[in-house]
Amino acid sequence: MRFYSPEQVAAVLNAPLDTVHDLIGSGELLAIRLGSRGPWRVDTAHLEAFIRDQYQVAHAPEQIHSTTPDAKKGSEARVYEGVGLEDGRWA
Repeated sequence: MRFYSPEQVAAVLNAPLDTVHDLIGSGELLAIRLGSRGPWRVDTAHLEAFIRDQYQVAHAPEQIHSTTPDAKKGSEARVYEGVGLEDGRWA
């Protein structure tokens, strides 16, 4: 199968459908919309990449090693070993 519906993604991830819609809406899980108001579809490759990325996030060091000023936003950006967290989302 090339594309999954949000309901199928929820079944694969064993997660609530609302969670899948939130992931799509936030851009964490890439999806396409069929037409301007049609249903969402998730490509198999994007679902597999999302799952792979979640394993990396789950195994990232939990301790913050340092903080640096974020020149673009005038705030602090936390620096993790091998993983960046900017604006509350994994970069």
